[in-house]
Amino acid sequence: MLSGTGIIAVNGTQATVEGGILLKNVFAIAHFYMEANDGTAITKVGLRGTGVYTSASINLTTGKARGVTTAGLDVDPESNIFFPAWPAGLYITFVPGTVTPIFDAYYAGSYSDVITATPETRSYTEAESFVYYKNHKAAFSVSNTQRVAITNGNMQYVMPVKTYSYGMSANLLKANALIRWKKGIPLKIKGMPTIHAGYYRLASEQWSTAMPKNTKAGGSYSYETIKKDGKRLYFAREISLF
Repeated sequence: MLSGTGIIAVNGTQATVEGGILLKNVFAIAHFYMEANDGTAITKVGLRGTGVYTSASINLTTGKARGVTTAGLDVDPESNIFFPAWPAGLYITFVPGTVTPIFDAYYAGSYSDVITATPETRSYTEAESFVYYKNHKAAFSVSNTQRVAITNGNMQYVMPVKTYSYGMSANLLKANALIRWKKGIPLKIKGMPTIHAGYYRLASEQWSTAMPKNTKAGGSYSYETIKKDGKRLYFAREISLF
Protein backbone atom coordinates (compact mmCIF):
# COMPACT_ATOMS: atom_id res chain seq x y z
CA MET A 1 0.00 0.00 0.00
CA LEU A 2 1.32 3.43 -1.01
CA SER A 3 0.89 6.75 0.77
CA GLY A 4 2.14 10.27 0.25
CA THR A 5 1.52 13.95 1.00
CA GLY A 6 1.30 16.98 -1.22
CA ILE A 7 -0.04 20.52 -1.57
CA ILE A 8 -3.31 21.08 -3.42
CA ALA A 9 -3.97 24.57 -4.77
CA VAL A 10 -7.62 25.52 -5.34
CA ASN A 11 -8.51 28.30 -7.78
CA GLY A 12 -12.25 28.68 -8.17
CA THR A 13 -13.51 25.32 -9.37
CA GLN A 14 -10.03 24.08 -10.37
CA ALA A 15 -7.72 22.10 -8.08
CA THR A 16 -4.11 21.31 -8.93
CA VAL A 17 -1.29 19.53 -7.11
CA GLU A 18 1.80 21.67 -6.61
CA GLY A 19 5.05 19.84 -7.28
CA GLY A 20 3.47 16.37 -7.45
CA ILE A 21 3.15 13.71 -4.75
CA LEU A 22 5.88 11.20 -3.90
CA LEU A 23 4.29 7.87 -2.98
CA LYS A 24 6.01 5.50 -0.57
CA ASN A 25 5.18 1.99 0.62
CA VAL A 26 3.83 2.01 4.18
CA PHE A 27 5.28 -1.49 4.71
CA ALA A 28 8.79 -2.95 4.51
CA ILE A 29 9.39 -5.57 1.81
CA ALA A 30 11.92 -8.40 2.04
CA HIS A 31 13.07 -10.78 -0.70
CA PHE A 32 14.32 -14.13 0.63
CA TYR A 33 15.26 -17.47 -0.85
CA MET A 34 15.25 -20.45 1.52
CA GLU A 35 16.62 -23.94 1.12
CA ALA A 36 17.44 -26.92 3.36
CA ASN A 37 21.07 -27.22 4.39
CA ASP A 38 21.21 -30.79 3.05
CA GLY A 39 19.32 -30.18 -0.19
CA THR A 40 16.00 -31.76 0.89
CA ALA A 41 13.15 -30.65 -1.37
CA ILE A 42 10.96 -28.05 0.34
CA THR A 43 7.17 -28.04 -0.08
CA LYS A 44 6.40 -24.73 1.66
CA VAL A 45 7.94 -22.13 3.96
CA GLY A 46 6.34 -20.94 7.20
CA LEU A 47 7.02 -17.61 8.86
CA ARG A 48 6.58 -16.66 12.53
CA GLY A 49 8.34 -14.62 15.19
CA THR A 50 8.23 -11.38 17.15
CA GLY A 51 6.86 -8.48 15.11
CA VAL A 52 5.50 -10.77 12.38
CA TYR A 53 1.82 -10.15 11.60
CA THR A 54 -0.81 -11.87 9.48
CA SER A 55 -2.92 -8.69 9.28
CA ALA A 56 -2.40 -4.96 9.76
CA SER A 57 -4.30 -1.69 9.73
CA ILE A 58 -3.41 1.66 8.16
CA ASN A 59 -3.92 5.04 9.81
CA LEU A 60 -5.32 7.13 6.96
CA THR A 61 -4.25 10.35 8.67
CA THR A 62 -0.60 9.49 9.32
CA GLY A 63 -0.19 6.80 6.66
CA LYS A 64 1.47 4.48 9.19
CA ALA A 65 0.86 0.73 9.45
CA ARG A 66 0.13 -1.09 12.69
CA GLY A 67 0.20 -4.85 13.22
CA VAL A 68 -3.13 -6.39 14.29
CA THR A 69 -2.90 -10.20 14.28
CA THR A 70 0.39 -11.90 15.10
CA ALA A 71 1.68 -14.98 13.32
CA GLY A 72 2.73 -16.52 16.65
CA LEU A 73 6.06 -17.50 18.14
CA ASP A 74 5.67 -21.29 18.00
CA VAL A 75 5.65 -23.43 14.88
CA ASP A 76 2.06 -24.10 13.87
CA PRO A 77 1.01 -25.63 10.51
CA GLU A 78 -2.32 -23.79 10.81
CA SER A 79 -1.70 -20.27 12.15
CA ASN A 80 1.74 -19.25 10.84
CA ILE A 81 2.20 -17.40 7.54
CA PHE A 82 2.97 -19.72 4.62
CA PHE A 83 4.52 -19.30 1.20
CA PRO A 84 5.05 -21.74 -1.69
CA ALA A 85 8.65 -22.85 -2.16
CA TRP A 86 9.17 -20.72 -5.28
CA PRO A 87 12.54 -20.94 -7.08
CA ALA A 88 12.49 -17.14 -7.43
CA GLY A 89 12.25 -16.72 -3.66
CA LEU A 90 9.73 -15.17 -1.29
CA TYR A 91 8.52 -11.57 -1.23
CA ILE A 92 7.42 -10.86 2.33
CA THR A 93 5.54 -7.83 3.66
CA PHE A 94 6.55 -6.69 7.15
CA VAL A 95 4.93 -4.09 9.40
CA PRO A 96 7.60 -1.45 10.18
CA GLY A 97 9.17 -1.86 13.63
CA THR A 98 11.37 -4.37 15.40
CA VAL A 99 11.06 -7.75 13.67
CA THR A 100 12.64 -11.07 14.64
CA PRO A 101 11.52 -13.49 11.91
CA ILE A 102 11.85 -17.27 12.07
CA PHE A 103 11.57 -19.30 8.86
CA ASP A 104 10.45 -22.94 8.87
CA ALA A 105 10.89 -24.97 5.68
CA TYR A 106 8.47 -27.91 5.50
CA TYR A 107 9.13 -31.03 3.45
CA ALA A 108 7.20 -34.19 2.59
CA GLY A 109 7.93 -35.88 5.93
CA SER A 110 7.39 -32.91 8.24
CA TYR A 111 4.04 -34.07 9.55
CA SER A 112 0.80 -35.74 8.50
CA ASP A 113 -2.37 -33.66 8.53
CA VAL A 114 -4.64 -36.53 7.42
CA ILE A 115 -5.84 -39.27 9.75
CA THR A 116 -6.68 -42.37 7.73
CA ALA A 117 -7.28 -44.83 10.55
CA THR A 118 -10.70 -44.98 12.21
CA PRO A 119 -10.41 -43.69 15.81
CA GLU A 120 -10.96 -46.33 18.45
CA THR A 121 -14.02 -45.75 20.67
CA ARG A 122 -13.28 -46.15 24.38
CA SER A 123 -15.30 -45.88 27.55
CA TYR A 124 -13.67 -44.47 30.67
CA THR A 125 -14.71 -44.57 34.27
CA GLU A 126 -14.96 -41.17 35.95
CA ALA A 127 -11.61 -41.61 37.68
CA GLU A 128 -9.84 -42.52 34.45
CA SER A 129 -11.22 -39.47 32.63
CA PHE A 130 -8.99 -37.04 34.52
CA VAL A 131 -5.38 -36.10 33.79
CA TYR A 132 -3.17 -36.84 36.79
CA TYR A 133 0.15 -35.35 37.87
CA LYS A 134 2.05 -36.98 40.74
CA ASN A 135 -1.08 -38.96 41.70
CA HIS A 136 -3.22 -35.82 41.93
CA LYS A 137 -5.79 -34.47 39.50
CA ALA A 138 -4.19 -31.82 37.27
CA ALA A 139 -6.17 -28.58 37.56
CA PHE A 140 -6.01 -24.83 36.99
CA SER A 141 -7.48 -21.96 39.01
CA VAL A 142 -10.53 -20.03 37.85
CA SER A 143 -10.81 -17.95 41.04
CA ASN A 144 -9.22 -17.71 44.47
CA THR A 145 -11.45 -20.54 45.68
CA GLN A 146 -12.27 -22.60 42.56
CA ARG A 147 -10.23 -24.96 40.42
CA VAL A 148 -11.11 -26.82 37.21
CA ALA A 149 -9.75 -30.32 36.73
CA ILE A 150 -8.14 -31.12 33.38
CA THR A 151 -9.76 -34.05 31.61
CA ASN A 152 -9.12 -35.93 28.40
CA GLY A 153 -11.96 -33.89 26.88
CA ASN A 154 -10.49 -30.41 27.28
CA MET A 155 -6.88 -31.31 26.57
CA GLN A 156 -5.29 -31.67 23.14
CA TYR A 157 -1.88 -33.05 22.21
CA VAL A 158 -0.07 -31.14 19.50
CA MET A 159 2.01 -33.57 17.46
CA PRO A 160 5.72 -32.95 16.89
CA VAL A 161 6.69 -31.24 13.63
CA LYS A 162 10.01 -31.51 11.80
CA THR A 163 11.26 -28.58 9.72
CA TYR A 164 14.40 -26.92 8.45
CA SER A 165 14.41 -23.70 10.49
CA TYR A 166 16.36 -20.46 10.42
CA GLY A 167 15.99 -17.66 12.98
CA MET A 168 17.19 -14.12 12.31
CA SER A 169 18.35 -11.50 14.79
CA ALA A 170 16.06 -8.61 15.66
CA ASN A 171 16.08 -5.82 13.07
CA LEU A 172 14.41 -2.42 13.05
CA LEU A 173 12.59 -2.19 9.71
CA LYS A 174 11.45 1.14 8.32
CA ALA A 175 8.56 1.84 6.00
CA ASN A 176 9.35 1.70 2.27
CA ALA A 177 12.48 -0.39 2.93
CA LEU A 178 13.44 -3.19 0.53
CA ILE A 179 15.60 -5.93 2.05
CA ARG A 180 17.47 -8.20 -0.38
CA TRP A 181 20.99 -9.32 -1.26
CA LYS A 182 21.25 -6.97 -4.22
CA LYS A 183 19.12 -5.81 -7.11
CA GLY A 184 17.05 -8.71 -8.43
CA ILE A 185 18.78 -11.23 -6.14
CA PRO A 186 17.13 -12.47 -2.90
CA LEU A 187 18.84 -12.85 0.45
CA LYS A 188 19.65 -16.58 0.69
CA ILE A 189 19.12 -18.47 3.95
CA LYS A 190 19.62 -22.15 4.82
CA GLY A 191 17.44 -23.95 7.34
CA MET A 192 18.88 -26.43 9.82
CA PRO A 193 17.02 -29.67 10.79
CA THR A 194 14.79 -28.87 13.76
CA ILE A 195 12.35 -31.05 15.69
CA HIS A 196 9.58 -29.07 17.38
CA ALA A 197 8.44 -31.13 20.34
CA GLY A 198 4.77 -31.92 20.87
CA TYR A 199 2.92 -30.45 23.84
CA TYR A 200 -0.43 -30.44 25.60
CA ARG A 201 -2.80 -27.49 25.44
CA LEU A 202 -6.38 -26.65 26.31
CA ALA A 203 -8.65 -27.44 23.39
CA SER A 204 -9.08 -24.14 21.54
CA GLU A 205 -12.65 -24.89 20.51
CA GLN A 206 -13.68 -25.30 24.16
CA TRP A 207 -11.74 -22.77 26.19
CA SER A 208 -10.43 -19.23 25.97
CA THR A 209 -8.30 -17.33 28.46
CA ALA A 210 -9.61 -14.00 29.73
CA MET A 211 -7.10 -11.14 29.80
CA PRO A 212 -6.17 -9.66 33.24
CA LYS A 213 -8.43 -6.62 33.65
CA ASN A 214 -11.29 -5.31 35.76
CA THR A 215 -14.67 -6.03 34.20
CA LYS A 216 -16.84 -3.90 36.50
CA ALA A 217 -16.60 -1.04 38.96
CA GLY A 218 -15.04 -2.11 42.22
CA GLY A 219 -13.88 -5.41 40.78
CA SER A 220 -10.41 -6.83 41.19
CA TYR A 221 -8.30 -9.20 39.14
CA SER A 222 -5.18 -11.12 40.04
CA TYR A 223 -2.72 -13.15 38.01
CA GLU A 224 0.59 -14.89 38.51
CA THR A 225 3.80 -14.92 36.51
CA ILE A 226 6.77 -17.22 36.16
CA LYS A 227 9.99 -16.73 34.25
CA LYS A 228 11.15 -19.43 31.83
CA ASP A 229 13.98 -19.22 29.30
CA GLY A 230 14.23 -15.50 29.99
CA LYS A 231 10.57 -14.87 29.16
CA ARG A 232 7.87 -13.91 31.65
CA LEU A 233 4.69 -15.94 31.27
CA TYR A 234 1.33 -14.72 32.58
CA PHE A 235 -1.31 -17.02 34.02
CA ALA A 236 -4.76 -15.48 34.20
CA ARG A 237 -7.06 -16.73 36.94
CA GLU A 238 -10.23 -16.42 34.90
CA ILE A 239 -11.18 -18.95 32.23
CA SER A 240 -14.22 -18.57 29.96
CA LEU A 241 -16.10 -21.52 28.51
CA PHE A 242 -17.44 -21.10 24.96
